[in-house]
Amino acid sequence: MSRMETRLLEEIEALRRVVSSRDHALLALTQRMDQIIESMKEERDHLDQAVKRERELSQFVQQVLATLRDVLIVTDPEGFIIQANLAASRELGFEPALLAGIAVDSLLPPELLAAYRQSLSTQRLISASVWLEIIASRGSYVGEHSLLNRAGTVAGIFRVSAELLYGPQGKFAGAVIAASNFTQHKQAEQALAESEIRLSHMLDSSPVPLFVIDRNHRLTHWNRACVALTGVAAERIIGTPDYWRPFYDTPRLVLADLVLEGAELAEASCHYPVGLRVRELAERVLEGEDYFLKIDKWLYFTAAPIRDRQGHIVAAMESIQDISERKQTEQALRLAASVFEHAHEGIMITDAAGTIIEINRAFEKITGYTRAEAVGRNPRFLQSGHHDPAFYTALWQTLTERGYWHGEIWNRRKNGEVFPESASISAVHNANGVATSYVGLFADISILKESQRQLERMAYYDPLTGLPNRALLADRLRLALAKAQREQRVLAICYLDLDGFKPINDRWGHAAGDELLIEVAQRFQQSVRGDDTVARLGGDEFVMLLGNLNSTEEGEQVLERILRIVAAPFPPRVMTISASIGATFFPHDSADPDMLIRHADQAMYLAKQSGRNSYHLFDPEQDRRAQHHRELLERIRQGWAAGEFCLYYQPKVDMRQGRVVGAEALIRWRHPEQGLLAPGAFMAIVENSEFAGMLGDWVLETAIQQIAAWNAAGLVLPVSVNMSARHLQRPDFAARLQALLAGYPSVCPQRLELEILETTALNELDRVSHIFAECRQLGVRFSLDDFGTGYCSLTYLKHLPVQVLKIDQSFIRTMLDNPSDLAIVRGIIGLAAAFKLDVIAEGVESVEHGVRLLQLGCDHAQGYAIARPMPAEAIPDWVRQWRKPGLWTVSALDG
Repeated sequence: MSRMETRLLEEIEALRRVVSSRDHALLALTQRMDQIIESMKEERDHLDQAVKRERELSQFVQQVLATLRDVLIVTDPEGFIIQANLAASRELGFEPALLAGIAVDSLLPPELLAAYRQSLSTQRLISASVWLEIIASRGSYVGEHSLLNRAGTVAGIFRVSAELLYGPQGKFAGAVIAASNFTQHKQAEQALAESEIRLSHMLDSSPVPLFVIDRNHRLTHWNRACVALTGVAAERIIGTPDYWRPFYDTPRLVLADLVLEGAELAEASCHYPVGLRVRELAERVLEGEDYFLKIDKWLYFTAAPIRDRQGHIVAAMESIQDISERKQTEQALRLAASVFEHAHEGIMITDAAGTIIEINRAFEKITGYTRAEAVGRNPRFLQSGHHDPAFYTALWQTLTERGYWHGEIWNRRKNGEVFPESASISAVHNANGVATSYVGLFADISILKESQRQLERMAYYDPLTGLPNRALLADRLRLALAKAQREQRVLAICYLDLDGFKPINDRWGHAAGDELLIEVAQRFQQSVRGDDTVARLGGDEFVMLLGNLNSTEEGEQVLERILRIVAAPFPPRVMTISASIGATFFPHDSADPDMLIRHADQAMYLAKQSGRNSYHLFDPEQDRRAQHHRELLERIRQGWAAGEFCLYYQPKVDMRQGRVVGAEALIRWRHPEQGLLAPGAFMAIVENSEFAGMLGDWVLETAIQQIAAWNAAGLVLPVSVNMSARHLQRPDFAARLQALLAGYPSVCPQRLELEILETTALNELDRVSHIFAECRQLGVRFSLDDFGTGYCSLTYLKHLPVQVLKIDQSFIRTMLDNPSDLAIVRGIIGLAAAFKLDVIAEGVESVEHGVRLLQLGCDHAQGYAIARPMPAEAIPDWVRQWRKPGLWTVSALDG
């Protein structure tokens, strides 16, 4: 075998082996394919069965959804409807095919959708749908609201619930929304609520108190009339079984309870012992009445059941009527009958024509006529003739117009005696306003009249002289003033006091004094006209009212005549007296009555002071000035009490050494309307008043208090205080000053300086010197203020223990231009040096004033050129910052 053949055989054998191997692989592959195909056949059979089951389940679900009455909607993740049941199409007005694919947000009312959109953040979490975002934010969705139909109008009110849907891997797949239409139920609820409101309004608008309880005995209605009657607010008891509380102290059944329970009359009556009855109307109605101590009223109750359409009792309503007035009327009628018989006043009743139809026992006793004698007659038989026909005409006119008359009548008894009676006559009218009868009630006031006459005499007349007293004088003065004003005449009010009456009493005794007063009263009455008034106030004081005067001169003539009449001797003992008279004239003095008498009294005292046996006329203008002064003083007192006063301080300096040596305390008034006032605006009013001492004490203590405050702050500054004469000369001044200083132990007495006006000191030299000495022992310094303005002598100056002379500012201000004032200043400085006293100039208003004073040897000064007065709190800063002017340094060096 050739090599080629061998190679060919080998290739054939190799090819056979390859083919054999491929056949085995193809066979295996064929077998595997058969297995796969068989498996696919089985899987397809399973899938066909599953699809069949899913189809059958889907058909079942669709049948179920089709039978549901509630709306069911399924959406995709973007909020578009992918499935909806027939109820959704029916309720929302869509064709089934048209509902799929619309946005579920379009079913929401615009206002609700807008509200949802506003509540969401700008970044959406799961969906472009607002509704789905809301569902996602809440986790679950439940709500009651309207849904829109295909036309965009409200389809109805639905109770809506919704949940989000998720796929097997948890991927958001959409939402399922269920909605139940309960529009009719809502309308029924609204209708019921409106019915309840109408019932409540009807009950509330009823003027009759009404309340309603339900089958469970709980209060459902309590109208306003019930609230007004009992004072119990509806909100306190509605919904509770406590409707008994407004009437009783402990729980008990009311009529409405008895109606609900269908209680029999016998059982119900035990709860209403006063009275209970049953009336069969359209319903069985219970009625009862009782007195309720808790509200102090008689009440009448009526209770009836309330039934439903089936006739079942579902509630009970009870009405209340306040019959207190009727009960009071019944009681009043019973009382009136008893009073009629037992009254002490006479009572008669006549018909419309005036014929007596009834009288009581008191009528018989007072008049003496029996019932048989009076009934059937006209009351004219009682007339006494005391009144004229016009009196009775006016009586009947008043009775006809007003329905009653009251007054005094003088009638005649059966025995002929005329007597006064206080009578009241009233007309009794029927429903048409026509008088059907008259009731007369009268009392015998004979004893009262006599007592009244005696009491009036005692109340209005002086028992000794028979003249009008103070009470009657007040009435006469009031009438006289009205008459003078009406007739434009002058009225004199005169106050008289007898001169020398007390010695007569002491010498001859009180009996003789009384006789003299009686005689004086008679002379007074004889000296005036009949319509004038002479009154005795008590003791030897009298008041005269002289009216119908043409002028004050005419009144003065009467006063002179009265003085002559009083001065004439009084027999039998030939006693001689005189009178002092004060008078004021209206309308020149237009004060009120009491003040007019007071003015006359003031004028009388002036007459006594001027020598007696004279008269003095009151000056209204002078009194007005005095009153104005009193009012200003009172306003100052009020301002001081209200804390409106304060102290300002004006620094004092040593011009030569350039240092602050002290300050003067100056009072100021922070007036609410006029601002800050200096002493010149008010101190003249305070001087010579009792208040001056109080104000001075306050100034002194406030200044000492300020020294202590400055000490505590590290500022050592003496303070001078102005003292008034009245304040300084009080007996206890030194003791009070010592007590004040003791209250502030940090204040060295040498730092307090009292400034005394020159004229003040010189008036009471001995007394003031003693006070000075007492205060000097305490360590307090004294200065003589405004020196040079008074009338002093070297002797006075020598004996006054003062340490400082203060040159008055009136000399300082003009000394640069007035040689005389300059000479006075030079002389005062010389006097101070001669008496070894310090000297200070006030009123330094320019640097030039200071220069001249330094040249004259006066180093200390105060004034506007240095500083104006300032509040205490400003002083420390001013002291630290003040520097003397350069010209003063030059002058000091020259000096």
